[in-house]
Amino acid sequence: MTQIPTPLTPTLYTYWQSIGFRDHSLLKELSTFNQTLAQKDFQASPEVAHFLGFLVSLLKAKSILEIGTFTGYSTLTMALNLPKDGTIITCDKDQAMTEIAQKYWAKANVAHKISLRLGDALQTLKDLQEDEVTFDLIFIDANKNGYDAYYEEAIRLLRPEGLILLDNTLWHGRLIEDPLPDTQSKAIKELNKKIQQDRRVEMVMLPLSDGLTLVKKVSVPSL
Repeated sequence: MTQIPTPLTPTLYTYWQSIGFRDHSLLKELSTFNQTLAQKDFQASPEVAHFLGFLVSLLKAKSILEIGTFTGYSTLTMALNLPKDGTIITCDKDQAMTEIAQKYWAKANVAHKISLRLGDALQTLKDLQEDEVTFDLIFIDANKNGYDAYYEEAIRLLRPEGLILLDNTLWHGRLIEDPLPDTQSKAIKELNKKIQQDRRVEMVMLPLSDGLTLVKKVSVPSL
């Protein structure tokens, strides 16, 4: 046993991706296609997406909310692990990218499980609150400057003992720079501290890919 993490060299990272999960053929196809796009970095890493899918299966989640769709890669991973009566609401404002997503969802025969909400995500979240909808799992991977607002709305929409996952919470290592290089770094660093001190939740940050924070809503906030 050791407390020192194994450094992920490029070669070891390639090995890990080759053996660390079972890749669905359509996920592999979509990921390869995404690498041709100018916004290719918007895609969740394969290891994060497959971890999401594993959690959906493990938790037997039936209702999922996703904030940030892009071309639907992480949406597809979760949908493939949903039960027959499971549903995902996914929010984005980019019509062109989400049209790609819808094609892949249809190819995978999971489109009936997915509801795409085009428009301002915060407004969509407020609308969902008015409908008194709650979710088992919420994945946040969108505009980093909006993370705090998304987090607060997500807490309201999450059922007790439900799970929120926030991607990119290590933000390429920029959070330890002084001064912070951009507003996104500032927003994420402040939210990380807020979550760590938030008594409404239990939390753990994993050094998976670019940082993935898991937040469980507790039934009774701790003192």
